[in-house]
Amino acid sequence: MKVNNEKAQTRDQVKRMHPHALKLILQGKKQEAIAYLEAVSKKEVNDGQNKMLLDIARGKPDAWKFDAETWPWERTLPDTSLKQDAPSDKFTIAFGGGAGYVPKNERIWDTIGAIDPRALLLLGDNAYIDDPATPEMQLFHYYRRQSQPEWSKLAKQVPIYAIWDDHDFTTNDGWGGPAIEEPKWKREVWKVFKDNWDNPYYGGGEEQPGCWFDFWIGKVHFVLIDGRYYRESPKGK
Repeated sequence: MKVNNEKAQTRDQVKRMHPHALKLILQGKKQEAIAYLEAVSKKEVNDGQNKMLLDIARGKPDAWKFDAETWPWERTLPDTSLKQDAPSDKFTIAFGGGAGYVPKNERIWDTIGAIDPRALLLLGDNAYIDDPATPEMQLFHYYRRQSQPEWSKLAKQVPIYAIWDDHDFTTNDGWGGPAIEEPKWKREVWKVFKDNWDNPYYGGGEEQPGCWFDFWIGKVHFVLIDGRYYRESPKGK
């Protein structure tokens, strides 16, 4: 199974290039990461992020330290308090998901903003992370999306709510299983998710983690579900 931190096989798999380089860095393969980043630098990747990863691989002391404080660009987090006073008798809702990061496709956030929706509901695969055991990889995926100008403009104007699916919770077609703490990465993925979205609440909280929630706009009740944290294997394994 190919996931999104594995080496890109074609030029159009831009979303894999920087995650693959970061994976090499985290594995201690820094010289291999440097060679790879130098090779992909002309393939429509983000030049600034390419330099940041090269700085990490080369051990520069002021490089990103896998936390929000050292991320070198402004990030815009969702704010669901926006438009609270907007009319609620008639409104437009936008739906999205499957939003793997490809620089030339980030214009979609401008397209959504142009219809001025009352809210945007992202229904999973909002980032293609595919690495539930590595918080650094998860943070990179969220931070690079949040620092894109098209996303930033939308997130400052429209409330954005989100649930996850397989690629932003686990790996392709994966599941969590009925146990709260098994696999052990589940709770940590949940914590990273909470830190990067602005939902009214997240499942049952610390006692029963998850991403489900509900909210109202006027007389319309929105209920969003979690189809991954407690999902069981379809093969009974």
